[in-house]
Parts: sequence; structure tokens; C-alpha cells
Amino acid sequence: MLDSDPHVPNEATRNLWLASLAASWKGRLSLDALDSRGTDWPWLLQAAKRHRILESVCCVWDTLPDVPDAIKCQSWMASEKARHRGEAVRQALNELQGVADRHGLQIVVLKSPTYLTEASFGFDKRYVQDIDLLVHETDLDILRREIECLGYQGEGRRRRHKGREWLFRRGDMLIEVHLSASNRRRFQTRLSTDAIIGRAGPFDLHPPLLRMAHTDDAIVLALHAYHHKYRRLLWLRDFCVWWRIRDPDPHAVLAAFKALSLERIGWITWMGMECLGWRRPSSWTARQWDCSSRLSQCVQAFWQDSLFRLEETYSQALLRRQIELRSAKGVRSKFGALTPLFSWRNISELYRLRSRQQARRLPNDHRLISEDL
Repeated sequence: MLDSDPHVPNEATRNLWLASLAASWKGRLSLDALDSRGTDWPWLLQAAKRHRILESVCCVWDTLPDVPDAIKCQSWMASEKARHRGEAVRQALNELQGVADRHGLQIVVLKSPTYLTEASFGFDKRYVQDIDLLVHETDLDILRREIECLGYQGEGRRRRHKGREWLFRRGDMLIEVHLSASNRRRFQTRLSTDAIIGRAGPFDLHPPLLRMAHTDDAIVLALHAYHHKYRRLLWLRDFCVWWRIRDPDPHAVLAAFKALSLERIGWITWMGMECLGWRRPSSWTARQWDCSSRLSQCVQAFWQDSLFRLEETYSQALLRRQIELRSAKGVRSKFGALTPLFSWRNISELYRLRSRQQARRLPNDHRLISEDL
């Protein structure tokens, strides 16, 4: 039983939110039987900010009547911020393009920058926080030196919990250089950097920079959402955009996930994308993706509840951890998914969520006393 939440929106707000999520990747809003009257606009604004898609849905809301001026102002500012950020991303890609050209480096640009420019909204409706690069370890020293010559400051050490990543900052622009396409250590041994770079093709707008093959792209996008614990719908929305633009071969995608024993993680992602209006290929079944009916039920409950939450609840966190354990295949993978559950970070997070849930159930006078203490 999932926790009760005082921030659950009314039906009109839920309908507009679902329509906005679908429009954020389709580029158009379906107005069939959609009535914006009675909409809880403050809730919609908070939800769009939480899931980092405000700049994407603002163009959708602008077409609706009776949108509050405060919402229009917030959405305009988010759109302008994304547009200016997009200019900085383009400049950084042009500079990296020159680095790759001068030294003959094989640099693969990961995730959103490689397909957003082909979407109808481009960088203007999607705020890009950083640029992720995948390189051979033999090219790392040259690339690090060249990035620093462009005015970026390196952290001086790698992120401890990731181990194969270097960060460079110039103002608010961030470049992350990876030696592995996954942040999770238990997946790094499955994803061969040499093989991914070997299969990569040209990044047409910024040659000789590269972009991943369609199957590698799909795997990395699914693992990226998994790594971030599915806390933002942005990553599923981006996957929907990617699928619409790339239109990959479903059979090739299934074969790629099977080869790495990642079918269950893939199925969790597809079920989440369906909640955003994406249509799963008709040839796919849960059995093909090695997903039991029990796991499908857990995943369905998780996504249906996550769509309308402004913050994670204790029950949601427990359900998500149950899904992570059920999605792991084999003894080693099960152990890899189980070990983080006993970390101090996980235990403290569950304690915080549990305490917040209990505080909400206290009578008002008891809550005031506890806050005073």
C-alpha cells in the first residue's frame, strides 16, 4: 500500500499533466476531451520543475486559455535559460570538434546532445546540464590536456564512487570524460568501451565527433535512468524523443539487451515510457524480456504512482528497491543489487523518508511540539 500524499492533484490536473508529458516528446498537445478548467497550476509548475521538463512543457501550456501570468513568466524564464544554455553547449561541441580533428581522437558524445538537435524543439526546450564523452584510455591524457587548454578546470581527481570519470568545469559548463559508458560498476564489465567506440558512427553536425550505434544508445539511456533511480521523468521523456527520431529496429534492440542480460531493466524502462504515451513495439512481450507477471505488477504500480508525486515516499523507495532486486539476473548481479541496500547512504535515506511519513501522520499539536523539540 503506497503512502497517502496530500499533494495528489485533482482529475483535471492529472489529465493535463499526462497530456503535457506526451506533448513534451511528441512536440504537440492532444486537445481531445482536455479541459484546463479547475487545473491546479501551482502543482503542475512544481511537477514540471521536479522532473526537469518545465522548458519543454511551457510551449504546450502557452496554447491553453486562462493560464496564470505567474506560470507564463516561470515558463518563459525556463525557456530562455535553456536557450542560452544551448548556445554554450554548441560552443563547447565546436571546440571539442576541433580537438578531435587536430589529434585524430575518437571521441563519442553520449546521450542528449546527439539527438536533441534533430528534435523539433532542439536545445531551446531542453536544458542540457553537461556534455558526456566516452574515450579510449590511451587518448585520455591528450584530451584532458586539450580541455584544460580551452579554459576548463579539472577536479584533480576522479569521482570515488564511479572510478572511471573525470570532470572539467568552465563557469557553469561541465564536461564529463568517461572511460566506461555506465556509472554503475557492476555494469562496466559488460560494456566494452572499445566495442562501443568501434560501432559508433559520425556525429553529423560536429564531425569528426562520434555518436553511439542505436543499440548502444538504447542500452546507455536505459542504464542512465536506472542509475538515477527513475526519480525524474526527464530521462524517460528523453528516451521517447530518441526513439521517435532514431526509430531503431526493435529486434536489434531486444537482441542487444539480451546479450548483456539487461532484459528486465529494459522492460522497466519500456513500461515507464508507456506511461508517457510511447507505444511499445507490438512484437515485444514480457516473456521475451524475461519479466515475470509479479515484477510487471510491481513496476506498473511504481510508475502509476510516480507520475503524480512531487517527492519520493517511503513506500515508493521500498518498492523501487524491490524492483531493483527482482530485475537483477544471476547470483553476481543479485549480490551487486543487494550490497548497496546496506550502505549508510541507503539506510539514512530510508530513515529520513520514514520519519517524514510519520511526521505527517501526527496531529497538528503533536507536530508543533516535535518541531519545537
